[in-house]
Amino acid sequence: MGFTRVSSDTRRLHRRFGFREVGVFHEYAIKNGQYLSSLWLEKLFTEPHYNGYPAVLVRLPLIDPVELEELIVDAWRCQAPRALVEAWERGEA
Repeated sequence: MGFTRVSSDTRRLHRRFGFREVGVFHEYAIKNGQYLSSLWLEKLFTEPHYNGYPAVLVRLPLIDPVELEELIVDAWRCQAPRALVEAWERGEA
C-alpha cells in the first residue's frame, strides 16, 4: 500500500493497525508542477529465504479473514489443476 500525501495522522493510523513502513520513494514523479514522494506500507511480504518459492508471508493480525480467504483461494486457483478449479467453480468439488 502506498500514499503520496503522507501526514503524521496517516502514519499514526496505519501503525495502530500494525502496518509497517517498508520504504519511501522520494520525488519520483511530477504532478501539477510538484514532485511526489510515496510512503509504502505492508501486510504481505517476502523474505530472501523464500526467493524463488511460490509463497508470500502474511501479517495475520493485520489482515481481514475475508481478505485472507480470497488470497488463499486465488493462490490455490493458480496452482490447482484446471479441471479441479472448473469443478470447484461449478460447486462439484
